[in-house]
Amino acid sequence: MASRGKTVMGRLWLARSMWRSMTSGSAARAEAPDGLQGKERRQGEEERRRIAESKQIMMKLKQLSSHECMQFFRSISLQGKADVYHYTEMISKSSSASEAEELMQGMLMRGIAPTTATYTLMLKKYQEEGKMQEVRQIVEELEARDSLRDNHLRSIVIYAFCRNHGYSEAEKFWNTFKRRDPKPDLVLYNSAVYMFTRLNKLYEARMTIREVKQAGLHATAQTYTPLIDRYANLRMFEEVKAILEEMDSERIMLDKRAFNAIMRTLSRSGKMQNMYNLISNMHNFGIDSQFEPRLILDFLVCDENFHAKEKHLSGDREGPQPGSPPQPPTSQEGQQEDGGQKNFPEMDLMRKWELGGGAAPDGSTISILIATHGRAGETDKALALFEELKRRRGPLTSHVYTSVIFALCLAGRLEEAGGKFEEMRRNGCQLGPTVLNALIDGHMAKGDGKGAMRWFTLGLEEKIVPFSSCMRAGEDGSLYIDLHSMSPNASVLALEYGLSFNPPGKNVTVVTGQGKHSPGRQSVLKPAVKNFLEREGLEAKEDERNAGRLVIAKMKGSRTVAALCTVVLVTMWLVGIVIAREWLVQLRRRVEVGKDKRKVEDLQRELRDSKKQHSVTS
Repeated sequence: MASRGKTVMGRLWLARSMWRSMTSGSAARAEAPDGLQGKERRQGEEERRRIAESKQIMMKLKQLSSHECMQFFRSISLQGKADVYHYTEMISKSSSASEAEELMQGMLMRGIAPTTATYTLMLKKYQEEGKMQEVRQIVEELEARDSLRDNHLRSIVIYAFCRNHGYSEAEKFWNTFKRRDPKPDLVLYNSAVYMFTRLNKLYEARMTIREVKQAGLHATAQTYTPLIDRYANLRMFEEVKAILEEMDSERIMLDKRAFNAIMRTLSRSGKMQNMYNLISNMHNFGIDSQFEPRLILDFLVCDENFHAKEKHLSGDREGPQPGSPPQPPTSQEGQQEDGGQKNFPEMDLMRKWELGGGAAPDGSTISILIATHGRAGETDKALALFEELKRRRGPLTSHVYTSVIFALCLAGRLEEAGGKFEEMRRNGCQLGPTVLNALIDGHMAKGDGKGAMRWFTLGLEEKIVPFSSCMRAGEDGSLYIDLHSMSPNASVLALEYGLSFNPPGKNVTVVTGQGKHSPGRQSVLKPAVKNFLEREGLEAKEDERNAGRLVIAKMKGSRTVAALCTVVLVTMWLVGIVIAREWLVQLRRRVEVGKDKRKVEDLQRELRDSKKQHSVTS
């Protein structure tokens, strides 16, 4: 019985184990699909959680100030939560190209691949500071990886070289891009039109616009604006009218940028009345941001019957029209307002723009008016427009500040111009070469060479292109000095500064340009440079390969040493000014501390006196 029992129990145990294995296997087989689905579900939830967290981080980065934003970004990068979008946002907020480069290197070290937006921002940062060697390195890297396939990125490359006078390289890139896939789109064609206008190849620019139409693309105002600007700069006003007629036939509306190009056309032709007539009728054009070219064409020609034209635009009805801005009372010329500000008829137009509905001129349009008044010697009107615009619209753009500084410098009011420049810096406006050229020219017109050199040195310290990027070394150790985008006076200062760094026995190549972008297509820099070199006793010859370059023969050591001594003296003078300012600040602080101590002593004395009086009375 015992053996039989053992056999039965063994069979039962075996049957139980087999049943368990069968049931567990079937359960495992039944749960296998659910396990895979659960894993995919968990992965999806993790991805959604990561995306939501990334969005929250991005929103916080956009809301924080620059300093807090950098601290927060460093914390999330240490935690490994920063992705390519966060790095791209920080690069866009970076204050300099070097800071953006550090962020780019940190991103690459963490194995995060940059996107097209990241490369686009890096190209813009380098282009703004004139670091074209770094731009070339990025382009070479993208071409080596065959990643330069985005037309927007290609257009950024062309704009970067054009804005730093690398027109020949930009043209080479355009010829390469248009043969590669994908085919050029409107953005890339617009950059090519801009490039050809900067090269003064206006026929090629017109042919490029024809290619746009042949490719089945619809040209916009941005396509035609560079041509309008170039024709206006060359005083070819009939061509401007032809462009507007072509745009009207194609039913292409003018945007604000094209409208401002028309305003520059009128400004350069001295048609002040036409400018005000055109602006005062902006509300009659019916659209806030776009205008029909046929309505603009009428104002390019001086017409004494302007008021009849104004009635025709407003419907040829007497009295105020519905929706038209109310007519303010006219002001007397030069009348004083309550605040002491001079009032001019132009101020009435400003009030009319602000009170009425419809289109109104932006800051760029007002800056053109201010510069035009400055050229006409009407500095008070220019300043009144500036103050009225600042009072009504708050912080102004760099274009408006540049125009009023230009007008003040033309009038010789340099102290006021310097004050506007400091106000411009306090408001965080971007500093450009135009404002420094105006300040340098203003000081040189009064014979103040030291003041002009101070502004030139400021351009070097603030890394304002082209002042900070005008010098580069050649392969043979020679010096290249590029004077593009400088005024004649500024170019002389740049040349004097650059010659001090040239080693003895080396040639110096001075790039003055051929004057393709100047009125009359004559270089305005070359005569000033030649006069300076003659005064310094230096010989210069035109480059046989490029008429826009002057080659100075091998310089002697004595000339270099003398120029170096001049630079050392100027540097010592600037250092002395900085030390004097610091000493004055410390002295002021000591005086304030002394005043505070005296106040405390007076209070203590009064307290003691009051205690004595209280003790006596008690």
